Order: sequence, then structure tokens, then C-alpha cells
Amino acid sequence: MVLLQSSNFRSSVQTATVPTYNRLTSSETETAHEAEAAQAAEAEGLRVRTELMLSLQRYIDRQQWGAAEAAHAFRLSSPRMQNLLSGEISRFSIEDLIQMLARVGLTVEVAVHALPATASVTPWR
Repeated sequence: MVLLQSSNFRSSVQTATVPTYNRLTSSETETAHEAEAAQAAEAEGLRVRTELMLSLQRYIDRQQWGAAEAAHAFRLSSPRMQNLLSGEISRFSIEDLIQMLARVGLTVEVAVHALPATASVTPWR
């Protein structure tokens, strides 16, 4: 980064920060690709957790259960059930959500698909 300063007789000193652009080294490029891959993996995990949580919420709606009835059926505490019903997804792992589905006799099917051709992925080293 380069710091630019200009002064004016009528105003105080003003400063602005302007980024400088340099070529990335190969290790910096690898780090950027790793960060991009980690971000994509995190997004995929969030997508899966969202699908599982929505499935649980829809099941509870179909059963016409209140929070207390659902907590009992899923063997959860009332505050934990409120977290689920409120959509507080960060409080639940994929494993937690799958176990809750299994407790009421629901199963999860897994399908794995290749990334679109436009996506670039660096193999793990």
C-alpha cells in the first residue's frame, strides 16, 4: 500500500490509502487458491446444513407439533428446539441434524456430483 498525502492552505492535511498491485508469487497464488477452496467447502457445508434444517422444520410443520412436542420427539431441550425452529443454523452440525432426522425415522440420501467445468480446484498436497 502507498500512502498519499496532500495539503491545502484552507484545509488540514488529507490522507488516502491506495493499494499497490504486484504480481503474486507462486506461494501466494497457492494460498489464494487454498483460501478459495476452503471458502467453497464452507459454503457447501452451509448448503447441506440448510437443507437438513429445512427438512426438520417442514417435518415438524407437517406433524403440526408445537415446540414442546417437537423437543420431546427429537429428545432435545426446549432451548435447543427453539434454536432449530428459529433457524440458528450455526448451532448445529451436519451430524446433529442427521441424528435428529433419524430419531423420527427419516433417512438422508447422499448424492455426489462433479463441479461445473468452469470451477478450478487445486488438488490437496
